[in-house]
Amino acid sequence: MRQQFSEYYSPSDDEYEKFLKEGIISLDANVLLNPYRVDKEARTQVFAVLDNLKERLWVPYQASLEFFTNRPSVMAGEESVYQKLESPLLSARSKIEEHLKTLKYHPVVSAEVHREMLGGIDALLAKVNHLSRERDAKLEDALRNDTILSKWESLLEGRVGERPDDAKSAALLEDAEKRLSKSLPPGYRDAEKDENSAGDAVLWLQLLEHAQTTKRRLILITDDTKDDWYRRHGGKTIGPRVELVREMREKAGVPYYQQTLAAFIRRAGALLHTPISQKTVEQVRSSSINVVAQHYESIVSSALIDLHLNGGAASIKRSGDDGFDFVIRVGRQRVGISIIFGRIAVGVREIRATLGAAVSTNVDSVIVISNTVPSPAGNEILARGFAHGVHRGIRWIQWTPEDPVEELTMNLQSLLFSIPETSNSIWK
Repeated sequence: MRQQFSEYYSPSDDEYEKFLKEGIISLDANVLLNPYRVDKEARTQVFAVLDNLKERLWVPYQASLEFFTNRPSVMAGEESVYQKLESPLLSARSKIEEHLKTLKYHPVVSAEVHREMLGGIDALLAKVNHLSRERDAKLEDALRNDTILSKWESLLEGRVGERPDDAKSAALLEDAEKRLSKSLPPGYRDAEKDENSAGDAVLWLQLLEHAQTTKRRLILITDDTKDDWYRRHGGKTIGPRVELVREMREKAGVPYYQQTLAAFIRRAGALLHTPISQKTVEQVRSSSINVVAQHYESIVSSALIDLHLNGGAASIKRSGDDGFDFVIRVGRQRVGISIIFGRIAVGVREIRATLGAAVSTNVDSVIVISNTVPSPAGNEILARGFAHGVHRGIRWIQWTPEDPVEELTMNLQSLLFSIPETSNSIWK
């Protein structure tokens, strides 16, 4: 039975050891970028595992290309931190300034007090802007003196796929697009992307070609956990798509397996007697989840913008400084949109934050779009509010990346259509 349905099985310890000792260990672009997202201790432990497997490593040309394309934006990732600091400060300054105007002639609150209060926030804004400019100035130096890149150069010298010439690139792209048109894994989840929509399919074709040439079993380490790469059940990754295992066996005649980087360092580290702390495993896993969350938010954001462009919303504003990701207008109604991606059910803190944003911005309704559902405690908060008519403007859409985007769009259209035309805020 195991032999007939081997694609559904995870390799035993003996089989897994053969991947490490005899096979090819291929790294995806997201794995090459991971060391930039973790601390020095975690980075050292990850590289320790890979150093022990140096002779087995190989990176497809497509993965290397995506690594160099995305490396600057990953290294500059701190900039988004400063932007997230600046937005609430600007919002707070505006609200305080408006409130102070109402106290202009108050006998106690003098003009000097006004200046001191606003001056304190202005000083914080100046500090954030200074840090942001300092980061920009350092980025060029960081790109030029990149110790992580130097480590990859040492590990992967002579272990990167050759750059295909123009004719080969055109043929690869044509084959990749044929696969996408048939919704063959991997890559069909990216088919609607504006850029590099065929990247995953090209990567897979390069893996197949390399395995056909070397005739060695292959394990791919990738943190792209979409369901066109991995089998997923109940929100959990349970192994590579069986179609990929079959195709590798049929076309290259070799076994195939794939893992996330966190799963790989834990299992390979144990077999190689290379210490990997639980802290490192969690940090590597969290950095991967953050990337997935960004991808989720990107898909939902695109769906919302498309909805507006197609007439489903009168206006749309990317928010962020008031607790919502977007605020859209339907008729006279202002609707706050919160996008929440999580590994587990949405907890009390997130729900209270959403309710607080609704009160402070005085929107008429709230839509939460999440890949999961409220936790039992979160449901209790919502239930208490519903009983008193306080939170009746909250609507919840559960949508996962494994679901069609059209399903998300239809749910949004249905909810927005049900919102009354007349503005009558329920949050006052």
